[in-house]
Amino acid sequence: MVGAVRGHKIRTPGVRRSPFRCSLTHGKCPPDFSSSLPPRCRNPTEARPSLTLPEPGRAAGVRTINCVTVPAHLALALPALVASYLIGSVPAAAWVARARGVDIRKVGSGNSGATNVLRSLGKGPALGVALFDILKGALAVGLAHLLGLGPVWAAVCGVAAVLGHNFSPFLNWRGGKGVATSFGTIAALDPVVGAVVFAVGASCMWLTRYVSAGSILGALTGAAVSVALGRPWWLVVVVAGLSTLLTWQHRDNITRLHAGTERRLGEPKSSKPKV
Repeated sequence: MVGAVRGHKIRTPGVRRSPFRCSLTHGKCPPDFSSSLPPRCRNPTEARPSLTLPEPGRAAGVRTINCVTVPAHLALALPALVASYLIGSVPAAAWVARARGVDIRKVGSGNSGATNVLRSLGKGPALGVALFDILKGALAVGLAHLLGLGPVWAAVCGVAAVLGHNFSPFLNWRGGKGVATSFGTIAALDPVVGAVVFAVGASCMWLTRYVSAGSILGALTGAAVSVALGRPWWLVVVVAGLSTLLTWQHRDNITRLHAGTERRLGEPKSSKPKV
């Protein structure tokens, strides 16, 4: 039976169309998308024109997963986000302290970060933890670039690493305050903004010997500088978001700074550590 020709499609009267409909274009898949589908996912009653196209499943920018066409960048971005979170969740401070027979959550401030390691274990372990935490943010951004994702996804992966550091599944969803990992993320995304953050934060810590004050001031300065330099909107949003999260994580420190009871760097603790 000869079907009626409409454009490039041939429809056969009396034959019911397959219930399959393209999940993205509601049954009107363009040739580039429909040709990438496996044979079992195509509508058998619709003939496509003979065109030279990429191999099935390898159309540019498209991947097929269980008959659903997924943009290639999204198929890579989701695993990258999970990997970035897991990278950030590695609790270097807790593991270094545990190797020395100390539970970092029961000494000092109880925070799993480089500052508490400095006060509890000394400069050497603290320096190693700080560098590792900075590297976690930079690695997350680098992973996104390595996979060919754009700068926006790289920034989101950096944020995922910070969230992993602050809320680590290895520490019952607790962690550090994200200072070093946030700095590593910002420096990897924009070295100029990162350099300003480091200069302002380090100067404040050196002058006041308040680590919390230097961390907060450096983070807020990074947000202001990214706006002043006319950086892309996504970078401004990410830096501002990290600054807000960092400030919230230091809410108890802000209360102590206001009350004049915040402990300075190098100052001995006046009370016994938590047990």
